[in-house]
Amino acid sequence: QLVPESWIDISTTAKMGTGSSSGYNKSYGYYYWIGETSGVPVISGIGHGGQFIVIVPDYDIVVTASTIGGVSDEKANAQIREVARIIYYALLPDMFNEID
Repeated sequence: QLVPESWIDISTTAKMGTGSSSGYNKSYGYYYWIGETSGVPVISGIGHGGQFIVIVPDYDIVVTASTIGGVSDEKANAQIREVARIIYYALLPDMFNEID
């Protein structure tokens, strides 16, 4: 085991609210965004430009995505928004519907 389970629990627990209107990043832990999509809790690691690790503990789902690096901040932010839209508002809700 590389990372103690206790550190995973601590780092993925909300430490502060973000004030975001997006459900998937309402709170922040230690390097992780904590929120929900379609009423289901999600934990996300989101990197500059569009690198995503999204964990859905209730469904044992992990989604990863990466986009083109070395782009302007404007392009990086556009990529983050588009990948987030796909993952949180299309892919995961469809997966939940299929599983349920």
